[in-house]
Amino acid sequence: MACPKNERRLCGHLVFSCDPQPPGPGHARAVQLNRDEQRHRVTTDWVLVEVGDALARTGNRDVFANFFDWIRNHSGTTIVPATRSLLDDGVLLPLPP
Repeated sequence: MACPKNERRLCGHLVFSCDPQPPGPGHARAVQLNRDEQRHRVTTDWVLVEVGDALARTGNRDVFANFFDWIRNHSGTTIVPATRSLLDDGVLLPLPP
């Protein structure tokens, strides 16, 4: 599948995203795709901090706490610990055109 120009950097990556709003028309399909996904998931502490920050602003701290507990104990997921080097590398990534 071709990637839209503004999403090239995301193609091939599984992105966790939480939207505390009521489910839209694509919600059931997204849930099913996630259930069927068998690839090992890799994320970072930095990504989890961003998800937690987004949910905290919308009053859904409990949603993040449950998600964090699940992902931390999920055998198919690796969480790369935050380090100064990882942060520096992320900041230096080129911006999309």
